[in-house]
Amino acid sequence: MAGWYATEGRTALGATMLLAAHDRWWPYKKWDAIPDSAVLQPTLRLVVTDRVREHYLTQPIGPEAE
Repeated sequence: MAGWYATEGRTALGATMLLAAHDRWWPYKKWDAIPDSAVLQPTLRLVVTDRVREHYLTQPIGPEAE
């Protein structure tokens, strides 16, 4: 859905969606969610803001959060 917001030009809502999904996503590895390198998917690049990247890279997710 974040990608859809980006496609519609509503990047702030896409970024907000990624931040809200943080506590609900249980990826296999932290970098499955937001990589520390450039996001390769062009649509998601629009919504992976510095704030989103920092949040995903500094806050534990999945089993590490418990």
